[in-house]
Amino acid sequence: MKVEILSEKENGLLNRREIDVVLDYRGATPKKEEIRKAIVEKLGVNPEAMAVIKTRGEYGMNKIKARVHAYKTKENLLEVEEKYILMRNKLIEEKGEEKPKEEPKKEEKKEVKEEKAEEKPSEKEKEEPVKEEKKEEKKEPEKEEKPKEEPKKEEKKEKQEEKKE
Repeated sequence: MKVEILSEKENGLLNRREIDVVLDYRGATPKKEEIRKAIVEKLGVNPEAMAVIKTRGEYGMNKIKARVHAYKTKENLLEVEEKYILMRNKLIEEKGEEKPKEEPKKEEKKEVKEEKAEEKPSEKEKEEPVKEEKKEEKKEPEKEEKPKEEPKKEEKKEKQEEKKE
């Protein structure tokens, strides 16, 4: 993939460089991750302090125009760029927090799963008595409601009889 720089502007106020590039490619349209890698190789910038803002493919041609913001530090990037841009570039998770750098090892994941498995039976035991209590509570009000309904029916009957007379 060829990367050609169209324009480069230094924005001192936001501590970034605003760069417009054209990428020539062969075959299928490259994914944003591939575009990021190609731009990082060409410009020599820190991939964690760079955001691809916009990409646009040209119809019928194997070219993509892109706008890139390359910041001096990752902190500057996180302060200035919008949340959706950071999510699109996979610099933060969907919740809005920074993406963790290292993933836990497989062994640690297994231990966590085992701990959760041990906790689940105790949680179920706690939930069962609560459910039983709720059922009992529901039954009691129903009994109280039935006697209330019967006098109402009787009152209606009495009213009807009075009207007939």
